[in-house]
Amino acid sequence: MQDTFKRILISVAIFLAATGAIYLLHFQQESYSFFDFLQGKRPPQQQSEQYTTATGPAVDRAEVPGLASLNDEIAKLTRAVMPSVVSIETSTPDPNANIFHRPRNTRPDQGSGFIVTREGHVITNYHVVKEKQNIRIHVSTNDEQHKMYPAIIVGATEKLDIAVLKIQSERDDFPALKLGNSDAVHVGEVVFAIGNPYGLQKSVTQGNVSALDRRISDGGPAYMQTSAPINPGSSGGPLINIVGEVIGINSIVVRGTAEQPAQGIGFAIPANDANMALTSIMDKGAPVLGYAGLAFNDIPSEIREQNPKVNGVYITQVFANSPAEDARLLPLDVITRYQGQPVTSRRQLARLIHGTEPGTEVTIEIIRRNQQHSVNLTVANLADRNVVAELPSDQSAAEPSGNHNAERTFLKRFGVTVGPVFKANIAGVKVEKLREGSKTALSIEVDDFITGVNDTTVSSPAEFYRAVLNARNDGRIELRIIRRGRLVRAIFEPPY
Repeated sequence: MQDTFKRILISVAIFLAATGAIYLLHFQQESYSFFDFLQGKRPPQQQSEQYTTATGPAVDRAEVPGLASLNDEIAKLTRAVMPSVVSIETSTPDPNANIFHRPRNTRPDQGSGFIVTREGHVITNYHVVKEKQNIRIHVSTNDEQHKMYPAIIVGATEKLDIAVLKIQSERDDFPALKLGNSDAVHVGEVVFAIGNPYGLQKSVTQGNVSALDRRISDGGPAYMQTSAPINPGSSGGPLINIVGEVIGINSIVVRGTAEQPAQGIGFAIPANDANMALTSIMDKGAPVLGYAGLAFNDIPSEIREQNPKVNGVYITQVFANSPAEDARLLPLDVITRYQGQPVTSRRQLARLIHGTEPGTEVTIEIIRRNQQHSVNLTVANLADRNVVAELPSDQSAAEPSGNHNAERTFLKRFGVTVGPVFKANIAGVKVEKLREGSKTALSIEVDDFITGVNDTTVSSPAEFYRAVLNARNDGRIELRIIRRGRLVRAIFEPPY
């Protein structure tokens, strides 16, 4: 009993000592001692910090009328466009669902899109809905009214990375955006990218059109480059101009590497490509694009200065087994008219060809060696061609051997892609690309000028490819090269 009483006294003493120490440490800092506490005196009240906040903005709106007006106009534009931008939710089938007895569709994905018809048709990127299930579209208004609709894929084209969806609803009053004319867009124009990056609904970023006709891969579409930030989840959203027209579909962002990070490099599919795909899908149920088997480019400014009357685009490559090869078009031919319509740029010509019904015979007017010619070409279906894998035709230099597959395989393994030279003092071809890992990549550099192969002088890409094919049986291939003003020779022996 005494031991218990002692333990209680010790505990009480420790508690009182600790409490006193706390009060002593705390209140002595405020001129309030422990003895004041024992005498029942109340501690002094802590005085509040004195502060004064700003009473107005740094600059009155009336002093910056231009910025104030611009700010209001951007907000007005955003409010007008927002209801047409949608969030697309999908699910990817889980390949391990049956193995681990997990429920299917456990991997949700999200992208963006925009409404283009009052009946609820939505344009987005094909990769947003590729091999996806349970497509749902989230529609919201400026007054925060939200609704989720199921949707189906009406049609899609993987080559252009465009898909058209249909909201499953009887409504005919969806807010639709107008597809603008992307051919009329100029570098430097102000644009706004709208989407759902990382699931953040309807985010708006601002930038400029940085460049046009950017090609990310061989044979791929020509993109519009923009400085408006595009992030995962924004794919399929609209790139709009200052009047709310869609001039592009946000598609790709370049991130760079850890050592060389990239910022402000995004790419959008031009609206005219989207409009062409939309029309084809709506009219025919599937995208049907014309194909000619040509690679072409705008005439360089230095050539235009020397020949101001020359308008059109020049052919850089004619692909084997293509309508262009059948029509006997040649590299360096200048296409001036397509079906009677003047050709002004490669973008315009590409769209004219894609928009032609497959099977249609068209008339193409060209200039070849300062002589005007007219050829007939039967347009094929782009869906039947693997443009990325095609190699140039060689008909302009010699009669083809008939063994196209073996020749194409050899040229691909040799790994040198060349283009024409537009320099008055150099006759040859210019190295545009080298296959990584090939022998040629060890001795040749991009931008080298190749003037000859073995004993053969070359002055066009077709002549170069034919000369290489002919030289493969000579036991070695020797290239005569001009590199930064110096003559260089590169010799390759089998196996190539």
